[in-house]
Parts: sequence; C-alpha cells; structure tokens
Amino acid sequence: MLKGMPAFVDPVVDRVHESRLSVEEFNERYAKPYLPCIISGCADNWPARKRWTFESLSARFANTLFKCGEDDDGYKVKIKLKHYFNYMRHQRDDSPLYIFESAFNDGEQTKCMVDEYEIPKYFREDLFRLVGSSRRPPYHWFLIGPRRSGTCVHIDPLGTNAWNTLLRGRKRWVLFPPGSPKRFVKGKDFEHDEEDNEAIDYFTKILPRLKEAGKAHNLCCIELIQYPGETIFVPGGWWHGVLNIDDTVAITHNYCGEANFRQVWQKVRKGRVKMAQKFLAALEKSHPHLAALAKKVNEEDGFEMDKVKRKKKKKEMAEEGDDQSGESETKSNSVNAEAYQATYSPHYKNQSTDEAMSHHHRHPLYQQQSSKERPRRRLSMGKRRRRRKYNSAQLSQDVGYWIVTSSSSSEESSTSSSSSSESEGED
Repeated sequence: MLKGMPAFVDPVVDRVHESRLSVEEFNERYAKPYLPCIISGCADNWPARKRWTFESLSARFANTLFKCGEDDDGYKVKIKLKHYFNYMRHQRDDSPLYIFESAFNDGEQTKCMVDEYEIPKYFREDLFRLVGSSRRPPYHWFLIGPRRSGTCVHIDPLGTNAWNTLLRGRKRWVLFPPGSPKRFVKGKDFEHDEEDNEAIDYFTKILPRLKEAGKAHNLCCIELIQYPGETIFVPGGWWHGVLNIDDTVAITHNYCGEANFRQVWQKVRKGRVKMAQKFLAALEKSHPHLAALAKKVNEEDGFEMDKVKRKKKKKEMAEEGDDQSGESETKSNSVNAEAYQATYSPHYKNQSTDEAMSHHHRHPLYQQQSSKERPRRRLSMGKRRRRRKYNSAQLSQDVGYWIVTSSSSSEESSTSSSSSSESEGED
C-alpha cells in the first residue's frame, strides 16, 4: 500500500433530500465523521433558481464588472458581464476564463444577490463571523464557469468545510480522503510533457492513469456528477477537483463550525496569527467551551501562540529591512544609469532609467555592479506558466474586450496565501 494512503472510504456518496435530513442527522452522519454528501432540495425556494439564468444575469448586470482573475501584481482583473457572456458563447479554450466574485455582497449593483439565496440550514454555524468582516478571510463566491473550465485537485484553506450549490449546468467532481498523498492525487507522476496543469487535462488524461496506478494501492477515489439544484458538502481536508461539463452558475461558501473547529484552529493559529488571537478572544466570550478546546489543543501540540507571534513580528521586521535595502538598490541603479547615459550613450539621454539599463548591459559600468545591484529582469509572459492569474493586456488581446484592473486583491488572497500548499482555487 502506498505510504500515507488513508483507510478505505466508501466511494459511493450519499444523495439525500433536504426534507429527509435534519441538522442533527447531518452532523452525526457527515459533518463529524468528515464524509461528503449530496443534498437536494436546499435551493428549491431560492429566487436565484429563476433570477440566475444566463439571460436574466445578462439583462440585470450587463455593464457590471466581475472578477475573472488577477494580474502579475495581485490586482483584480475584471470584465463586464455582457462581454464575458459573449466570450463564453464563442470560446473554444482548453482552460476558459472563470468568474470568481467574492465581493458581490458589497457591489452597488450586485448586493441584491445576497437576498436571492439562503445558506442551507446545515451550514449556518459560521464561527469566523466573530472576528469581523475586516479580519476574516474571503468565504463566499459567485461562480460562472464555462464548459471545460474547472479547478485541479486541491484542499480548501484553513481546514474549512465547503458547500457548493449548483444553479445551472452540471459539474464533474473528483474527491480523495484526507491523508491521501499530495503528489499522487495531483497526478504529478502521471503528467506528460505536452499536458498542462489544467482541469481538462487532469480529468480526461491524468486521472485515468492515476486510477489505474492506484488499484495496487487501494486508492480511494470518489467521482460524481452534480446536477442543477444540488448542494455538495466537502469536508475540510478532502482533496477535490472540479470540471464544468456545461456552462454553469453556482454559489459556494467556506465555513468553520463546531464539527471542524479543532482542524480549523490548528491551521488558523499558525497561518493567521493576528486573526487567531482575535478569534480566541471572541470565543472566550461567546463560545467558552471552544476557547477551552483551543487552549487544550495548543497544550497537546506544545504550541505557544506568543512564540509564533514573536517569530512573525521578527519576519515582518526583516522584510521591512529588505524593502529599505531595495529602495537603496533602486537609487544606486538610477544613479549608475544616469551616469552611463551622460558618459557613454548620448543617444539614450531622453530615455527612462529602465530603458537605459536594458541597453548594452555588458558595458564595464554595468559589470562593476554586484549581482544584487543589477536591475532585476522580469520574465516575459511566454516564459511563465500561469495558473488562474492573468495579465490584463493579454486578456484584452485574447478575449477581445476591455478588461479592467482594479484595486489590489491581496486581502482576498490572504486565505490561500496562508496555506498555499493546500489550495489552488474555488470550485
């Protein structure tokens, strides 16, 4: 058996109607034992079932900007919905643009969408709300995924559980239980040179090889199709990937409840130090039994929050020192470039510093600089491999529509950055 492979899990996922499953039964059968399930009927009475059709969305939000990626500097890249739908109708991309909008509740035109769906009764325990909206990580996303789009296998950040309700189209899911070897389930050893790390290649080419190889290791691989109106529950720690079979519309949330509190706390206390301190203080007031559990887990693990806080502060101070050093480096490069322009190259006197430094880099003046002093060169788009991060100019060229780069999305990516080894995206 492959090292790290978990014990056998039934590959057949339960499908149950909401009318036949109470909250208590859900917690005992699925949440506490960390088992995925499909629940139908949760969205039967949502206004979104009628209002989130492609035609209705296009009419209501035609000129509204939605996030479809990030540029090289972490800034949101947005596109008007009317242009996105036109792209979606004609695209033949292997990895199409995918709308992931987490700020729909704040937008002047889109905040009405919050009233058009309801969090299913099984997932209303949201402990992260205790830290406030400014401190908590992003937790909900409005999704529009064209056919062939999707996400490769990943674990959601901070040990959170997730639920995903599909309103339009069909999604194909693959899930692996917690403890499954990362390299194995991601298919790194089964990927050929000509294949990209994209959902379409993973599901159609890599996954069949992985499953064949996994037979000798008792690999537990769950595959299922999610249909419109169904809600899938994905417990924290489960590897999962998604391929959109059709053009889809969905809503998804990540949350922390009592059932997964221990696992979430172990992630938060290390990955989000300041949030963890505020979280613990809030729990002591509203959920003292969970605050006691957090302290007990810290004691069992030999984890000292003050020690981690000091380490993080020391790291931040070191980074500030690097930033100051970088400023000095920039000044040094600027002076040298200007000296080079004036002395050796009158032709470039009217050029910018960066342009001057890009010419004749073998000149003795350039060679005298240490490696740290030499200007850093950014790789071109052709030399980088992008995963859900897009250059705005490239998007404009590829899609043929105006793409807008807006304010930095670093606050949105803070969740995934704290556990980047686990998460690659939403579903």
